[in-house]
Amino acid sequence: MKRNLLVAGIFLLGLTLSAVDNKAVAADAADPAWGAALPWATFAEVSSLPGMQGIGYLNDGDNTRSAIWCPGSEGGGELTIRFPKPIDVTIFRFQQKDNGASKYRLMADRDGKGDYSTLIKEQKDKKPIFKTFIAIPVNKRVFGLKFIALEGNAGYRRPYPVLTEVEIYSRNKPYFPKQKIVNASRKLKTAAAKALPEFKRKEIDIRLCIDTWHAGIQRKKPATKLEESKTFQNMIQRFKEADANSARLFIETACCDDEMPWKSEKLWPGHGQDQLAPLCAALHKKGIKLYFFSHAWMSPFQKRGKRAIMPYCRWDYPYEQSDRLVGVIDQYQVRYPCVISDNDFRDKWLAFLKGALEQGADGVYLTPDEYYFKGHNLSRANCPACIKEFKKMYGYDSIPKGAKLSSEKKGATVAITRGEVEDSEHYRKWKLFEYRKIAGLFHDISAELKKFKPTAQIVMSDNKITEDLAGRLEHNMCLDIMENDPNVDLAQVYGNAVLDKVGWISAYARRIAAAAGSKDKLLASIQWLNVQDIKPDYSIQLFGYALPQIMLGARAYENYRLNYMYDKGWWPNAIECHKMIRLLEQWGVRESDTPDTTCLLLSRASEDWWRTKLEGLCGDKGGNDVAFNLLYAGDDINRSASKTAGSERDRVLKMDALRGVGSKLAMESLLCEAGIPYKVAFTDRMDNLENLKRFKLLIMPFSYSLSKDAFKRIREAVEAGTKLIVFDRLGPVDEFGNPHAEPLLKKLLANKNVTYVKENPAAVGNAAVKRTEYVKMMDGILRSSGYRFKANGAPIEYIVNRLPKQQGFLIYLGNWSTKKGEPAKPLIALPFEDAKYKAEVYSSSTRTLNDLALAGKPGAFDGKALKSFSVDLAAGEVKLLRFVRAK
Repeated sequence: MKRNLLVAGIFLLGLTLSAVDNKAVAADAADPAWGAALPWATFAEVSSLPGMQGIGYLNDGDNTRSAIWCPGSEGGGELTIRFPKPIDVTIFRFQQKDNGASKYRLMADRDGKGDYSTLIKEQKDKKPIFKTFIAIPVNKRVFGLKFIALEGNAGYRRPYPVLTEVEIYSRNKPYFPKQKIVNASRKLKTAAAKALPEFKRKEIDIRLCIDTWHAGIQRKKPATKLEESKTFQNMIQRFKEADANSARLFIETACCDDEMPWKSEKLWPGHGQDQLAPLCAALHKKGIKLYFFSHAWMSPFQKRGKRAIMPYCRWDYPYEQSDRLVGVIDQYQVRYPCVISDNDFRDKWLAFLKGALEQGADGVYLTPDEYYFKGHNLSRANCPACIKEFKKMYGYDSIPKGAKLSSEKKGATVAITRGEVEDSEHYRKWKLFEYRKIAGLFHDISAELKKFKPTAQIVMSDNKITEDLAGRLEHNMCLDIMENDPNVDLAQVYGNAVLDKVGWISAYARRIAAAAGSKDKLLASIQWLNVQDIKPDYSIQLFGYALPQIMLGARAYENYRLNYMYDKGWWPNAIECHKMIRLLEQWGVRESDTPDTTCLLLSRASEDWWRTKLEGLCGDKGGNDVAFNLLYAGDDINRSASKTAGSERDRVLKMDALRGVGSKLAMESLLCEAGIPYKVAFTDRMDNLENLKRFKLLIMPFSYSLSKDAFKRIREAVEAGTKLIVFDRLGPVDEFGNPHAEPLLKKLLANKNVTYVKENPAAVGNAAVKRTEYVKMMDGILRSSGYRFKANGAPIEYIVNRLPKQQGFLIYLGNWSTKKGEPAKPLIALPFEDAKYKAEVYSSSTRTLNDLALAGKPGAFDGKALKSFSVDLAAGEVKLLRFVRAK
């Protein structure tokens, strides 16, 4: 029962009322009396609470696509649209899907002061209305409109409503300038196709995920005569076709059967089947390595015969402390030792992974599948071990007690009216304690495994609750602490940034690289569950998922899983994708790197302590809205449920509590869509902040928390000539959330290299008007780098790598558009040397390698003469380009 962590989310609305008589009409067709629909997304200043990606989807006439709220809470969002001049608006209407608002309010700014104090309408429906427009007559001259969702159905950690369209009509048709197209100086055309190079290099480990049944092993039976099994032989053939080096054995079947794939009298007396050792031996004979991956909700971690029934056992020990569950929900009866301050789970999990290595596995995935850790219910906690450890770490004599709770039991679930959040140093250090203890548990295991088998590959599996979606403060999985493990060989990129297509996986890969300490630790991953289209002409769903991770440094690439790839018709595209990975490998992608032009400075502490501050301000009556602190497990985690805040003030606080995450997402999507090459550094990690002066530009989207040591590194870079753009907060609190005497970054504002933007990127940074302004600011700083990209209105992801010793460049281009017709013509500029270059291109559409011709002539061209260029890029097409010095 897999939790869907790929956030959908979004905003505005749909039903239809006449502007003349205020009565509902049956059809969704616009009434001519309303006037013309305004292209508001192109000219209006748009802000949202919380942040919203894909605002343009609300104004594109396509109700199959929706905007995406910043995830993490389950309250009602709001959207504000401010016009550059007053407009006579007749109708405001919206359409929603999936999770909708049942009560909402439309406000207007009548005097241009921005207070939105005029109520246009507040409406409550019996239930959310889907697949049709909800129209609200306005019939007023306004400077702007604000839509507020007050009640509705939220998804898991997703604000509501999911908006697909927002239309605004006016009888006047104001003139607004169209987007300017910037043409390249030259167009590069493809010459005749040529043969692919021999794939001599195969250092990138292509890994296929299998379960025991893929290899012909029957459930609850030992593996015998595997090499004679037709199923095993077919699997090996598929590995050969896929050019795969290794297998990830994910024992989902055994876990569901509550069995181990080997016998262990120490761990599990009388249970288990002899499966893993024979499978390892059979794969090794075929030259295929095996890496072991598992869940942790089966025996021997939970007591055999006393586990909660499915799916409750999946949310029990070691995922949640027993004082959160036992005595609260009937399904949970067994009290288990503390996960982080008792050695019970640590010792058993270490023995379990050691056992896999003893059976012949070449490596293990360090954390269990979908792992998260919900710590003690502070109002019920009685853990002497944690009290002792907490005092040792931070000096406190007790753990925080948490806020007072009020609960109401309804069947298997418990509704909580108040979370445990405190805005105190005591509480904030408790959260850091939990982060460090759960990370330390796994770091200790990885160290022991390396001592036990130095050659074993240890993977820090990112197959856990996504940070942005659930919130670290709830699930205690934080990248910059968890991934900082010197004994880990690879860091898996299994989550994703909650962005709209362009950059959704590459932004997250950059974060993982920073958290792991090196791009060379990246393990690229894909879930075929997210790849829906099998047609070759829209294969970007696969190639745009896998190849950006390879471009950003991944030295291994895994597919979840073999039957999804093969049985659903995606196999030809998988083979093609692997071929493109091998081509990049021959071109030198492993030695290439993102140029040091821009560094995005992110801060886990800023996101957390801002959230703690605002959540801590909420009143005692929380309504039935859940913020980040979901106290108890239950069977409703994937269900849509009616949500409302206890007060309007609390709704705003809970939505604004997401500001840190929203600002990060806004800046990531801006950089990816603008094609600005960038790397990530966490200001919470001093090793990330070494030699910042090598960058031309530093960007701080949200710096609420900043240590004096981190500030010193940033100041040194600025004083050495690096430009800095700071948005919103100026570092008013330290790494523990305690106020500085003066915001640290305020001391830099007088420096000519520093630009301060007071605006909150989470609110306004996703709107087209502001993005144009911000990109212009950045382009002015980065133009001297020689790198430039402009998508000219198409949703194109551009990734550029520089080859070592100034030998050339590798480029990835992916067009996420679904619109057929004229190809996109992006503008690209590179800092070519005064030398001759040759260029070639591989297209996912033609599936051929071609030389690129300048002015119709294939061959070498003068780099200095090529100021900018373009290549045609069809909808759904991916192109790989190499520019290399001619010999």
